[in-house]
Amino acid sequence: MQSQEVLVSAPVAGATATEQTQKFSLFALTMMVVGSMVGAGIFSLPRAFGSATGVFGAIVAWTIAAGGMYLLARVFQALAERKPDLDAGVYAYAKAGFGDYLGFLSALGYFASACLGNTFYWVLIKSTLGAFSRSSERATRSPRSRSP
Repeated sequence: MQSQEVLVSAPVAGATATEQTQKFSLFALTMMVVGSMVGAGIFSLPRAFGSATGVFGAIVAWTIAAGGMYLLARVFQALAERKPDLDAGVYAYAKAGFGDYLGFLSALGYFASACLGNTFYWVLIKSTLGAFSRSSERATRSPRSRSP
């Protein structure tokens, strides 16, 4: 299999003006995406969802989610093949296809979802840390006698 490389414009320390691009391999970019997905709390979802729907419901939901992600990746692949000169992501595709206003709205929607996603990450982190601190607090507390 042939290795594909993607050029990413990034300043490199001590580089001249002509050497300011750094190459990331397709594998490195893929691992960055996988790291983001894992960091999103993908391991905490099956427990909550499985308790609500059971094993069969969880399998169906994961299959639907995997299919949706595959189709989304194929859409962006097709857009990149049809319009290789566009390099600003969702904004550029929406602007080229539907005009400035809808291009702006797509960028605004992306920004809002990124802000909400980061907020949800912090809530997940804080709730996880809170669960650990409560359990360690219970483990170190001395037993108390109950009065009637």
